[in-house]
Amino acid sequence: MNSELHKLVLEYLHNPKDAEIIYRLHGLQPTDHDYDDEFFDSLEPWARRSLYTVLCVLCGTYVGKVLERRAEVETDEECRKTALEALKAAIFVQGKMASVSTTPALLNYPKRTPEFASTLKALVLEYLHDECNPKAMCRVSDLDPTDHDFNDSFFDSFEPQTRQKLYAIAPFWCRPCYSNAILARRAKKDPDKLCRTTADVLLRCRHKH
Repeated sequence: MNSELHKLVLEYLHNPKDAEIIYRLHGLQPTDHDYDDEFFDSLEPWARRSLYTVLCVLCGTYVGKVLERRAEVETDEECRKTALEALKAAIFVQGKMASVSTTPALLNYPKRTPEFASTLKALVLEYLHDECNPKAMCRVSDLDPTDHDFNDSFFDSFEPQTRQKLYAIAPFWCRPCYSNAILARRAKKDPDKLCRTTADVLLRCRHKH
C-alpha cells in the first residue's frame, strides 16, 4: 500500500476544503493499482463512503476501474451502494466524453442563450456545496460546457482553493479537447502560482494517460 497516498487521502477526508491536498495527490499520479483493496480496507466505512464520492477528482481516468472493483468486493452495504452510485455517475460522464470527437478543429462551438452562463455558474456552485453527491457532478456535464464557457472571468470569480478543485474536476465536466484547453490556458494565466502549478500538473497527467 502506498503510505504517502494513504496519508494524503486521510488528510483530505478530514479537511476536504484544502485544495492544496488535491494538488499533492495528483502529484503522486495514483492509478487503480494504488487505490487497491488493501488501501480501502484500511479505512473506516465513513471514510470509504466519502472517498467513493470524490474519487473522480482524486483518481482521474482510473475512477471507473476502482469503483467497479469496490462495488463488487465492498463488505459494508451502505459503502457498496455509494460506490455503485458513484460508478453510475462516472460511467455516464466518461461514456459521454468517449462518444464524441476529441479534435477541436472538428468541433463547432455551440451558440449559447443569455441564460447559459448563469445556469452553469449555479450548477457549479451546487456541486461545490454538495461534493458528495455524484448527481451534482452530472448536472454540470449535462450542459456539455466548453473552454469558452469556462472562461477566465468564470474562474477568476472563485477563490484560489476553489479554482484548484475546479481544475481537477474539469475533465469530468468537459470533453477532453475542452478540458485540455482549459488547463493549458489556466496553467499560464491563473494569477495564483499554486493554481497555475496545479493546472500544469493535471494537464501533464492527462497527456500521460
